[in-house]
Amino acid sequence: MKPANVSIVINPVAGTGKGKRIAKYLLQKIKNYSDFEVGITFTKEKYDAISITRKAITDGASMVIAVGGDGTINEVVN
Repeated sequence: MKPANVSIVINPVAGTGKGKRIAKYLLQKIKNYSDFEVGITFTKEKYDAISITRKAITDGASMVIAVGGDGTINEVVN
């Protein structure tokens, strides 16, 4: 069975920089499950999460995780 393709979209400045620090934690926790292939992408500016999410879906992501504030989550969901 093919591993699940997980894409994590992180706003590195969300939560006064907590977004960037949480990346290591997420990778460590998710990699405990061998059936996940994980990719992390950091946003650089407003609306980046939209294009990052679209590309992840086009590339076959079965799950997209948003890490950030309301704006990041809104962009990923929409």
